[in-house]
Amino acid sequence: MQQDVVDLLECPNCSTPLSRRSCPQCGQKVSDVNPTIHDLLHVLVPLSALLVQAVTWRTGRNYPQHLSFALHIHAAFFALLTATMVLELLNVTWLNAATSIVGTMLLAAYTVAAFRRAYGGTWPVAVGRTAVVLTCYTIVIAAASVLLILFTAHELI
Repeated sequence: MQQDVVDLLECPNCSTPLSRRSCPQCGQKVSDVNPTIHDLLHVLVPLSALLVQAVTWRTGRNYPQHLSFALHIHAAFFALLTATMVLELLNVTWLNAATSIVGTMLLAAYTVAAFRRAYGGTWPVAVGRTAVVLTCYTIVIAAASVLLILFTAHELI
């Protein structure tokens, strides 16, 4: 499905359809054309580590440890996302809906368990930390997505 989106991009130099990270005609990189979510992850993962640090500031851990935790949670999310995308290839409507719901629940449960294991505390504390971090991170991702859309729209005009 993402391939369809990539095919819509054209190189601004030679109007060749872009299907890779660079234009086959003139060699311009796709990231030079417009930013992608991939590029945003270089900013979003450290921001999520800062959110984790904010909710666990009394644990005495330093930023690299929070960054490691944030990378771990992102890796779990992308593994879950990959499994979801594989199941969606079956193209069964009820299964796609169930996979999305179960995937979201699994991500939340895994994050709660990871918070409790990595930072200690009771289950209610882990649930609270997860709720704060995931809520704030969702807001950050939404804002970053809006900025990405606006930047892309500005570049296309």
